[in-house]
Amino acid sequence: MFDILTVRKYDEVMSELDPSLDEEASLCDKETQTGDDLDIIEEEDESEDDLEFTEEDRGTGCLWEELDENGENQIICPNNVIPNTDGTLPDYCHKHAEEHKQWLELLVYYIQDVLKVADKEFIKRLSKEQYGWKGYVEETLDLTKYKIKKIIQDEHKNGKSYQDIAILLDNYEIN
Repeated sequence: MFDILTVRKYDEVMSELDPSLDEEASLCDKETQTGDDLDIIEEEDESEDDLEFTEEDRGTGCLWEELDENGENQIICPNNVIPNTDGTLPDYCHKHAEEHKQWLELLVYYIQDVLKVADKEFIKRLSKEQYGWKGYVEETLDLTKYKIKKIIQDEHKNGKSYQDIAILLDNYEIN
């Protein structure tokens, strides 16, 4: 919402800078007062399917969401993202981008373990240091062990890299 006083102050400043704007504004006011040439704007019902989400629509907020202590409500990150050098916006703020990078690395280790290409000593050490990390990955993805394994094997057969498979699993949604 705009404050009417702010709009009036803006009009005054603009008319001082360019007197021709003052004449155009008075013509618009006369037309509005007489009711001539008013455009009728018809509202269109927009279904959710028609709405598209673009980067400009989301602002500069971080898309990271967490659950509160009770595990019930979503907590949205209050931090803003900094645009990349090419002008695009990353999905997460600096703090959460680092956490997401670590999550993808853990997912890559899981994928390599499923495909039996990971260093066995490293996987044993990881399992000792972070007990239950495989269960954590499965729980976070919200997929069964069988479904994850099938997706990994199918995508690996199609020639996708471990990183690409990790990104696919991270963004996977159940239909």
